[in-house]
Amino acid sequence: MGFRTFAVAAAALLAAGSQALAQTYPTQRVTIVVPFSAGSITDGLARILADKLGDMWKQQVIVENKPGIPGTASVAKAAPDGYTLMLTSNGHTIAGKQKPGTLNFGSAGVASTTYLATEVFKQQANINIVHIPFRGAPEAVTAAVRGDVQLYFAPLPNSLELSQSNKVRALAVNSAQRVKQWPDLPTVAEAAVPSYKYDSWFAVLAPAGTPKPILNKVSQDIAAVLKMPDVVEKLEKQGSIPVTNTPEQFDLILKNDTERYTKLLKDAGIEPK
Repeated sequence: MGFRTFAVAAAALLAAGSQALAQTYPTQRVTIVVPFSAGSITDGLARILADKLGDMWKQQVIVENKPGIPGTASVAKAAPDGYTLMLTSNGHTIAGKQKPGTLNFGSAGVASTTYLATEVFKQQANINIVHIPFRGAPEAVTAAVRGDVQLYFAPLPNSLELSQSNKVRALAVNSAQRVKQWPDLPTVAEAAVPSYKYDSWFAVLAPAGTPKPILNKVSQDIAAVLKMPDVVEKLEKQGSIPVTNTPEQFDLILKNDTERYTKLLKDAGIEPK
């Protein structure tokens, strides 16, 4: 059983709209939509940001869980004023040889980083394992513990707890280097597939047309939050690595990942919608 480390991209997405000044933003409640279920890594990251941004902005910042396409669609249709944001992952944004097809791997759904991490492994290792998607990360973890699936790239906190209680066997970490929380656990590249490389990220997005000054303010304030010592500590416990990007830098990351994972999904027989 593997687990992942995460890069948190402090960037809002695209959309150079009106050049209205953002000095007074925000003047009312801000909602961060999470297109995953409560209890997921994405949900936890959103709540950390909401807490700190609320203190910084002197306004209420709430997290609203809307799993799947309905969550993404609600943000896309929201007013482009900066009061509806979305924290999501690259999996959602891009929306065994001996016994082929008899082993299963679980994920929190095709739109999740848990799926992409395993699909990269599956294709690079050239093995035939069957994907079993679940509603969210909690359900996928439960399936791994019960033995309903034989492989799951689980988040770091889940992996440590479950391995220490002998409920699952940890095989490798899918980060480029070993993690300090588990120094004896090899990377996937060390243990099995030398060419394996998968980087997951989380980012805050805003509806198209959101004024650029507001995008820049949100991005700068998130970057400030990610530098706070207590936030860094919380993220590291989750296996996350805070990384700050400008909206323009993140746009390039998104473009490159979209091209890579669109091909990956096509090779897996999945046509992005």
